[in-house]
Amino acid sequence: MSSLASLPTLHTLSQICANPDALMQQLRYRNNGDPVLLLQDAVLMAQQPRFSDSLNQLQLYILNDDLVARGVTIAPNVNATIIDYSQFVQLTLNTQQQVAW
Repeated sequence: MSSLASLPTLHTLSQICANPDALMQQLRYRNNGDPVLLLQDAVLMAQQPRFSDSLNQLQLYILNDDLVARGVTIAPNVNATIIDYSQFVQLTLNTQQQVAW
């Protein structure tokens, strides 16, 4: 079993950022391998091509219920794993902590 210190940190974003630079500034403390989850209004960034390069630098997850609630489909060039609530719970169990932005 891995020690808690070796587990990654889950970063969750619930609001859309003004631009890609603001997104990366917000996540500046993220380590490589830390998963990032878009939920609530933040899922709208996955629809906008201007965010695709920044989002593709991340180990990205997107909450499906929030995509559906907003009628959003992700841009074809965004690499992300779409997850449901049970997978969200599993993701939190596989990380040492969660940081909400």
